Amino acid sequence: MNIENKKKTGKIEQLWDLIYKNPAMNIPDAPKTGGPLKEVNSDSGFRVNRRFYLRSRLPMQRVMEAVGANNVVIKKWYKNRVAQQFFYDGVSKTLKSQQWKSHSMDMHGNNLRFATTNSKWF
Repeated sequence: MNIENKKKTGKIEQLWDLIYKNPAMNIPDAPKTGGPLKEVNSDSGFRVNRRFYLRSRLPMQRVMEAVGANNVVIKKWYKNRVAQQFFYDGVSKTLKSQQWKSHSMDMHGNNLRFATTNSKWF
């Protein structure tokens, strides 16, 4: 997803919703040291270790999907597609892909992508 030369406008094409999955759908192999599943991280506001989708507010309501452990693309939502699910890791304080748990969301130049986790989100 290239965001080059884009200014924050607050228009609908730049707005996304974070949609948490059913509370019972936790992440069974998430690190236990990141806090309980219902914990909300006070710095970020994310619920720790809870799966969510990043959904566009545009009429088609497409979602972000992690492809090949690196790229982020926008695709049609498919029920239970793991590559479209993300979670906030309370240990590394990063957004991770459910498909690629060793990778965190990262900005590389002007591109949003996933990279091997090595730092904090903020």
